[in-house]
Amino acid sequence: MDEAQKKYAYRMQTGHRYGQHFGLIALGLFQDQKEINESPEQKFGDVRPGDVKYLDYNEDGVVDEDDKCPIGYSSVPEIVYGFGAQLFWKGFDFGIFFRGQAHVTYGLGGDTFIPFNKGVGKGNLFEKALDRWTEDNSNPNAFYPRLSNGASSNNWQSSTRTIYNGRLLRLADLELGYTFKKNWIAPIGMKSLRIYCLANNVALFAPWDMWDPETASFNGSKYPLPRKVNIGIRASF
Repeated sequence: MDEAQKKYAYRMQTGHRYGQHFGLIALGLFQDQKEINESPEQKFGDVRPGDVKYLDYNEDGVVDEDDKCPIGYSSVPEIVYGFGAQLFWKGFDFGIFFRGQAHVTYGLGGDTFIPFNKGVGKGNLFEKALDRWTEDNSNPNAFYPRLSNGASSNNWQSSTRTIYNGRLLRLADLELGYTFKKNWIAPIGMKSLRIYCLANNVALFAPWDMWDPETASFNGSKYPLPRKVNIGIRASF
């Protein structure tokens, strides 16, 4: 990659995965003013209790753009895999297929994800919004930091809080069928007869549970894969 040399080598995109995420390392949420005063100064606007606390990565006494480093993986899956099996027993047949991805990270953001990003009335509708830092709920690991009137430049910096793990395993296909014996169907003029049930997108197993991570959405606004169930008969005469 043809890029200008940066002051710190870890800030260079060259040598990293294509699409590698860069950002700050979040250390939780500030609990009180005393913790703010005793921490390195953060240069992304005014900081109050309940705001995100970041690591001074280069240990120069301040937290700024120079503290953004590689975080997570790329938004392009490094590992894509699939496996399945077919079984046959006395006329019955059973098929199953799984597929998945790993070593992939997606970003979070957007007006429908960041509360009050564009002013009152544009907040998100997720139940997760209830899990936010308040004086009564001073959880340093709350999903959302302190809510603010308008966007907070500090709280929504690219960081380990604004990415999510896109790893998943999907039960993609499940099929069960039965083929009738020829001597059963010959009297009615059939050569073969099979009935079956085929289901697609049966189940999803993933650490991220707010939406289907395979959509790679930053705010959950993309349609997930539909679940389909087909029941059929295949016959020949």
